[in-house]
Amino acid sequence: MPICMLRNLSENDECPSRIPLLGPYALQKNKTLIMNIHTLTADVGTNPMTFETGKIAKLADGAVTVRCGDTIILVTAVSSTKVKHGQTWFPLSVEYKEKATAAGVFPGGYFKREGRPTEKEILTCRMTDRPLRPLFPKGYFYETQIVAILLSADGINDSDILSMNGASAALCLSDIPFAGPIGAVRVGRVDGKFVINPTHDERADSDLDLIYVGNKTDVIMIEGQADELPEEEFIKALHFAQEAVVKLVALQEELVKLAGKEKRDYTTVLAKENLLEIAYEIAGDRIESAIYAPSKTERAKKVGALRDEVEAAIKERAPEATDFDVEQAFEYLQKKAFRISIMEKGVRADGRQIGDLRALYGESASFSTIISLHSPSANADAWVASTAAKSATVPSPSAPSSLSSLTNPSSLTPSACHRKSWNPTVPPRWPPFAQASWRCSTPASRSSARSVASPSDSSPKTMTMTPSSPTRCC
Repeated sequence: MPICMLRNLSENDECPSRIPLLGPYALQKNKTLIMNIHTLTADVGTNPMTFETGKIAKLADGAVTVRCGDTIILVTAVSSTKVKHGQTWFPLSVEYKEKATAAGVFPGGYFKREGRPTEKEILTCRMTDRPLRPLFPKGYFYETQIVAILLSADGINDSDILSMNGASAALCLSDIPFAGPIGAVRVGRVDGKFVINPTHDERADSDLDLIYVGNKTDVIMIEGQADELPEEEFIKALHFAQEAVVKLVALQEELVKLAGKEKRDYTTVLAKENLLEIAYEIAGDRIESAIYAPSKTERAKKVGALRDEVEAAIKERAPEATDFDVEQAFEYLQKKAFRISIMEKGVRADGRQIGDLRALYGESASFSTIISLHSPSANADAWVASTAAKSATVPSPSAPSSLSSLTNPSSLTPSACHRKSWNPTVPPRWPPFAQASWRCSTPASRSSARSVASPSDSSPKTMTMTPSSPTRCC
């Protein structure tokens, strides 16, 4: 190995021509040749948010590092240039990984590497995925991966908001088609004043934990919880968040002007017009009555019967149609009926109005005898939502949370007021009867997310809203 690969070169050292891009010499003398670094900073929140691209992960379609304080995260976006044969859905995967080295430590014990994702990592993946997925072109079936890696954690600023903004910036910088950029912020309220991207200490004293994602004019997703916050204050929080989001969107647009790539050519897979006409002819006037069936079971039977009729008619008139073509045509018909019902008539499939909540029922001390054998400080509750029933074990208020994270060494959970309250511990595996399924599966990320956001009298209420298309906010 050449000697200059093993030692640092000073500014006055000679660098062999066969490896001219090594060491500080190359960074200083040939910076314009090997790097085109762009750095922009948005003055939002407690600490400014800095975006940088062009330094690392150059082989990715888009890559950006986002920094807030000393918390730094790398986000990359890559999409295949070919669609796999037989692909019938959009294969988007979002990964968020907290490396132990980000906190200056190494995994100890028997396992010397990071293991399975923590709940914090799973929830951050899902929170990053939700606002991005609807913004890809309809029928875009190219395999796409977004990977966020925590490089540094300062224990003050959380990295989930950085992951969401970094994913948007990486997609906008890349040649991947994406209807962005979007901005994401967390809003807290400390001593009656709203705070953008509060630190962990500020969140401990906050009675609001709102995650807001939007573009320049529309809200795309809101998620959060509050301690009996008045509706007027919540609306003010939304407008306060939108003002910060506009700054983040403007910064990403400026970054795209400096380092963005031209968008690639691609093809989409959409429902065929001739098959849609057949579907409308067979089930167009009956789909609405089917989706308005009073019970979930009856609704599934009626919709399934209509689908079989549509499939038989399509196979008869268009023998070349595949099963996927049939599914696309019927799904388009069904989704349009649902959308018209909700957006124009204000009625959901089960008959509820837009402002109606699903009926909930719960009782405490259902299994007190059994639970007390294991933990005198615990109790068991049972709660029912619609047709699914679930039991939960509620630990004592002093019990530590399982949602520890490298970004917060004090193990503060990613919700406001959790030093003053606690979440129920719910087994993450949902039984088949609660999902209208006949198969048992291993716990997935969706189950873990539900277990964290379970209803409880003692914990703040959790809400999530992700419209299929951006909704006007202000």
